[in-house]
Amino acid sequence: MLHKAVGEISESDVTLAAASDAIIIGFQVRPSQAARREAEREGVQIRLYSVIYQAIEEVKDAMEGMLAPEIKEEVIGTAEVLQTYKISKVGTVADVSCARANSSVRARCA
Repeated sequence: MLHKAVGEISESDVTLAAASDAIIIGFQVRPSQAARREAEREGVQIRLYSVIYQAIEEVKDAMEGMLAPEIKEEVIGTAEVLQTYKISKVGTVADVSCARANSSVRARCA
């Protein structure tokens, strides 16, 4: 949330939303004609609600979507660990064979 206020949605609200790549959520208010034109020109969404639970639910759904990223695993190659060595002050180091790796991993093994 960037800003909260009472009264109609103004041009300055739209300017702030445009600069912040945000949307405007209005509860029991309407934008002024100038603010509506500015929002249209800047591509800012204005969402208006008369039932508070609908506004809360939509904001909650949007936040959950932002917090739950889609995790996609892409295998770019394989390598085989032949042996591990423990080195003091460094930790464990692996001897890796790239013989079964694809070209992307093989280039890094050379």
